[in-house]
Amino acid sequence: MKRILSILMLLIVTSGIVCASGDFVVGEYSRPAGTGTRQWYYLVIQNNTDQTLDFSAAVKVYNSDGNIVGARDSSEGPVSPGERAMLTYLFDEAFETAEHTLNAKGSRYSGVSQDLSYESFSAKNKEIIEVTNNGANVARFVEVYVLFFDGDVVVSHDSTYFVDDDSELKPGKSITKELDCYEDYDSFMVILTGRAK
Repeated sequence: MKRILSILMLLIVTSGIVCASGDFVVGEYSRPAGTGTRQWYYLVIQNNTDQTLDFSAAVKVYNSDGNIVGARDSSEGPVSPGERAMLTYLFDEAFETAEHTLNAKGSRYSGVSQDLSYESFSAKNKEIIEVTNNGANVARFVEVYVLFFDGDVVVSHDSTYFVDDDSELKPGKSITKELDCYEDYDSFMVILTGRAK
C-alpha cells in the first residue's frame, strides 16, 4: 500500500555535494509479508541532481501506540542523475508509521542505469523482462527490482541480477529473466541498477 508514512525525514549529504530540496523524490510503500505479522517497507529514491550518488537510509517503524517495533538500514548505489534506486526493508512486526533518515554521498563508481533499457512481457504469475545494455561501457552487477501493484496497493516485489558468468552485461547484449508475482496485479514499477566496470 502506498502511504506517506514518515514522521521525520532527515537528509544528510556528504562528500562536498550541495543539495537543495527537490534534489530527491522519495516514494514510500509498504505491504504485509504473507502470513504472520511481518511487513515490508520500500523507499524509491529519484536522483534529481547532476551527480552520481550512493544512497543509504535508516528506517524506524512504530506501532499504533507509538512504540518503536523495528529498525533497519539499507543502501544502494551508484545512482546516476535522473535515475532511481529502491531500498527494501523487512520488519518482523506490523507497523503503522515509519521514519527514515536518508544519506547521499558522491559515488566512487560510475552508474550505468541510464544506458540500460528493458522490455517486459506479461505471462502467468510473472513479468518476463529483457534488459539491454545500450551504452559503450560494460555494466557490472545489473539488478532489476520490480514492485507489483493492484491499483495503488503494493501486492508483491521481486528482484534478480541480469548478468553473465562474469557478473556483467556487455555493451549491445541483452539478458532475459522472469520476475514473479503470485498475487493479482494490474501495473508494476521497474528499477534498473548497476555500475560501470
